[in-house]
Amino acid sequence: MFTCATLTSEFLRMFHLPGIRPDGYYSMDEWNLYQPRSVDILLGACMLIRREALDQVGLLDEQYFMYSEEVDLCSRLQSAGWKLYWIPTAEVVHFGGQSTRQVSADMFMRLYESKVRYIRKNYGRIHALAYKLL
Repeated sequence: MFTCATLTSEFLRMFHLPGIRPDGYYSMDEWNLYQPRSVDILLGACMLIRREALDQVGLLDEQYFMYSEEVDLCSRLQSAGWKLYWIPTAEVVHFGGQSTRQVSADMFMRLYESKVRYIRKNYGRIHALAYKLL
């Protein structure tokens, strides 16, 4: 499950360090799959958001080409005091990777460009530079 991108979480994810979980990481293996659950980030493929919340924090940031825009939106919602919930009764079929499969190398670079943009926007230039060095 998603966690907000931080230098620590990205370092642990990039190097696949076994048994070490970044701050804010949660595995759905440990969840009661019959109860709604408060989460930090929702998958951008399916979100139901109150108009009032979007009026307060704004829409998806168009500066992101693809990737991380939902992380940015969820961060802004939480900063404004909104709660995010994963709802187990919601059913959505999402064929992940369909938009990127044909140009996977380019999309891999877009993913990390988006993460750099997110980190710079939320943590500053020094953190973004440190992320690039990772």
